[in-house]
Amino acid sequence: MNGTYYPNPTFPNNMNGYDNSMEEVSSNQVNNDEQSYIENILRMNKGKKCLVCVDFSYPYGSLTSALMTLMSKKEAILTPGLNAKNFYTFLQRKPNYIFGIPSICNIMLNDPEINKMDLSFLQVFISGGDFLSPKKSTELLEFLKRHGSNASICNGSGNAETTGANTN
Repeated sequence: MNGTYYPNPTFPNNMNGYDNSMEEVSSNQVNNDEQSYIENILRMNKGKKCLVCVDFSYPYGSLTSALMTLMSKKEAILTPGLNAKNFYTFLQRKPNYIFGIPSICNIMLNDPEINKMDLSFLQVFISGGDFLSPKKSTELLEFLKRHGSNASICNGSGNAETTGANTN
């Protein structure tokens, strides 16, 4: 038997054990599948940008937001010195994704410059690090719709809850 071998999922085949049969898979098939997967990610995320609004001193900022963004082949827009007065400047880069904390919602809702923007470029707002109330989430969704965005909001309360959202 030539090629790379991968075990089939194991299922009980009798009272005493498991069927640990092996399935032959061509090395070329595995390499082609991996290559196709990588090409699909690159094609899907080509030109996508993610605004990372979380300080790197928090795991959510460095690990979840920035590294997962880069690992999924998106451009990471880093925000050193982010505050309510300069958030508009970062938002002008037209990110498709925003990794933020709930207080970013307040900035977006209350900034007069952002209130004039077309936000149709924004696809996903991912909130983490703290609880985003249903009321604030609804306010943000309504605000985004009024500004041309059909973005979804992924509400997580920490880095473990938001990792899956970033890889999409």
